[in-house]
Amino acid sequence: MIVLETTDKSLTVVMSGAAATTNPDFSADYEDERGSVLVSGNNNGTLNGTSTVTLVAAPADNARRRIRHATIQNRDTAAVTVTVSLTDTATARQIVKATLAVDETLVLP
Repeated sequence: MIVLETTDKSLTVVMSGAAATTNPDFSADYEDERGSVLVSGNNNGTLNGTSTVTLVAAPADNARRRIRHATIQNRDTAAVTVTVSLTDTATARQIVKATLAVDETLVLP
């Protein structure tokens, strides 16, 4: 499980190059923990070539965000390479780099 425990940490993804026809889609589910209160949330969208995209944003102050599940699906007509990173302020630490075949899905449990 990935935990974002400060307002400076987020989960980001970037492609190694532009898609041939269609950018990959992503979906992420998470829970925000504030004391004994849990609030579920999600984020869905599309990657944007070589621009960094936020899969899961940093939590609010005094909260911990637990990422339960995230997926990236290649909808392109060619393989794509994606890099998922834990970003702390301006420093990105690579979690996984994967080349996804056509219609393949990367799953982050």
